Amino acid sequence: MKTLVFLLVLANLLFFAYAEGYLGRPDNPDALRVEQQVVPERVKVVCGGEVPASPAKTEPAA
Repeated sequence: MKTLVFLLVLANLLFFAYAEGYLGRPDNPDALRVEQQVVPERVKVVCGGEVPASPAKTEPAA
């Protein structure tokens, strides 16, 4: 039982060290995401309220 408690505490400490970055972090966390994109040059950020222009024509009301 003591061994199990010791292993659980050790696992918690290791996870804490990993989560807080004590075991090392990459310089730029987004670098891997940019490398994984197929064509990162074509990525366009659009805010939530912006609606793309519609090429459809509307007919005047008769």
